[in-house]
Amino acid sequence: AVLLAVGAWLKVWPVGIAAAVTAGCRGYGRAATAAFLGVSLVALAPLMALGALGGLWHDLVGYHSGRGVEIEALAALPALLQANFTGRYAPIDNDHSSANLIHSQHLGDLCSLCCALAVAALFCWLLRARRRRRGDLPVRALLVASCLTVDLALVLSKVLSPQYLLWLLAVVCVARCQDAVDTVSARLTLGVLVLTTLVFPIDFGTLGSPGFAGAVPALLLTVRAGLMLALGWRWWQQLRAELA
Repeated sequence: AVLLAVGAWLKVWPVGIAAAVTAGCRGYGRAATAAFLGVSLVALAPLMALGALGGLWHDLVGYHSGRGVEIEALAALPALLQANFTGRYAPIDNDHSSANLIHSQHLGDLCSLCCALAVAALFCWLLRARRRRRGDLPVRALLVASCLTVDLALVLSKVLSPQYLLWLLAVVCVARCQDAVDTVSARLTLGVLVLTTLVFPIDFGTLGSPGFAGAVPALLLTVRAGLMLALGWRWWQQLRAELA
C-alpha cells in the first residue's frame, strides 16, 4: 500500500501544485501554494535520495531504457491503423510492464531524440527572444511556453501513459488561471482527457485488434493526436504573438 501511494504521488504531483497555484490566484493567499510546494519537496526529496543511494533509479532507468514504443504513443498510431486495414493484429508484446510494439526500440530512440531536440530548440528560441527584448519575458509568455513544452514532450515521447496527461492538465490550469491561455485551449485539453478515458481503461483491451473492435479505440487515439497537435500549434502561434 505504501509503495502504491508513493508511486501514485510521483505520477500526479503536478496536479497538487496546480491546485495550490490556482487557489493562490483566486485569492486564497500564498499559504496554499507554499504548503503544496513544501509537501512536494519534503515528500520527494528523501525518496529521491534513498533511491539514488540504493541504486533504484539506475536500475529503473536501465530497465525502461530498453522498451520500445508504447501503443499509447502517437508514434504507434500507424501500426494500430494498419491492423484495421490489413486484418491482422498489431505486433504488440507486454514486456516492461506495458504494451509495446515489437522490435520498436530504434523507433523509440528516434522519438526520444526528436523530443529532446524539440524541447532544446524551444528553449534556445526563448533565450534568443529574451536577449532580443533585453529583459525578462512576460509571465504570460512563460506560461504558454510551459504548456507548449509539455505538449511537445507528450506528442514526441515514446511513452504516453494516460496519467502523463495530468502534467498537461496541471500547466493548463495554472495558465488559464492567469489568463495566459484561452477557453478554447482549456476545452481542447479536456477533450484530450475525455478521449483518453474512453480508450483507457474502457476500450483498452481491443486496441491493436483487427476489424471494427480495434478501429474504434484507434480512431479515438487518432482524434486525440489531432487535438494535441492542434494545441501545440495554437500555443506556438500564441507564443510568437506574445514575443513579437
